[in-house]
Amino acid sequence: MIIVSRTSQLSNKFVPLSLYIDGVKVGSLSDGERSEFRIAPGLHTMQAKVNISASNEVQFEVKENKNIEFELGSNINVMKNVLLAISHPLLLFALFMLDKIIKWDFFLVFGLLTFLIYEAWLYFERRRKARVAPEIEKYYLYLTQVN
Repeated sequence: MIIVSRTSQLSNKFVPLSLYIDGVKVGSLSDGERSEFRIAPGLHTMQAKVNISASNEVQFEVKENKNIEFELGSNINVMKNVLLAISHPLLLFALFMLDKIIKWDFFLVFGLLTFLIYEAWLYFERRRKARVAPEIEKYYLYLTQVN
């Protein structure tokens, strides 16, 4: 028997995640839900999908009278992404407003240059982390064997 537990997370909270075993949809899990599936002994693959995103594909072997547990969740930190998305326009707006208040020559140019350097640093840092991240973190969803 296979037991799959979905973690309770803010990302995809209201969206059920579909579960596929050997390429066939066997069910879906809601936020925090736990499901059990009976499949024949042998070598199998399992993957979770939501919309156009998918998890890593896990290969496992089912043995007679033995349970296998999996954890399903998302690698996305919603609050971090929301804060990053809001911070960029706010920073540009703040720099623009400071230029109007302080009236420094080239203040806006200096602010924009600083902002571009910051953006370039973020871009290269994300690329570096993507290269050295563990394989499971490169997916939108993750599926890991617990036992």
